[in-house]
Amino acid sequence: MMMAPETRQQVDGGLFRSALLSSEAWLRKANDLLETAAVLEYRVRAVWEERRGFSPPTAHAYSDSGVLDVHLLIVAFGIEGLLKSAVVRTRRDSLAVEFDRSAKLPRVLHTHDLVRLGHLAGFQTCLEEEGLLRRLTRVATWSGRYPLPVSVEDRSSGGTFSDRKRYPLAYHWPHDVDHLNALIARMRRELSR
Repeated sequence: MMMAPETRQQVDGGLFRSALLSSEAWLRKANDLLETAAVLEYRVRAVWEERRGFSPPTAHAYSDSGVLDVHLLIVAFGIEGLLKSAVVRTRRDSLAVEFDRSAKLPRVLHTHDLVRLGHLAGFQTCLEEEGLLRRLTRVATWSGRYPLPVSVEDRSSGGTFSDRKRYPLAYHWPHDVDHLNALIARMRRELSR
């Protein structure tokens, strides 16, 4: 039996609204992504083991990153889900109002900017953690998915941090997995309060 287009649109809108305003739905998706990223950790560690002795010995540019980018991309989307889950939990009413007016994803959730989402979720970071989130944002926005960004300006390999200094963003670090796991564990503890 076919539904009338108006009825179908109402049903779809209701389902969309329900998922949008469910911090649990955002958290489930985040957990799925982070579980998938954990499966890749063994391969990431193996890549660093294979690269031991290369110059520079501690960091590598994105040009030959392969599985490292894919791992960071999945982690970025997982962390994005954790942060959006917290934003939805704390701003549910205002998000509902915005959705009811526009029938679209609220602007505050229409971003991959993990530093901004962290602020909105009330998650405080030190400079090192801010660096991880900025690198992950770069990966989620373009470098983990595409050969080039939307604009030449976005190609920059650095960014300005909260201390108003510029730092590099286009690199992988041998201890990324450990630092990311520590950041994720802290996010889970602090954002679940």
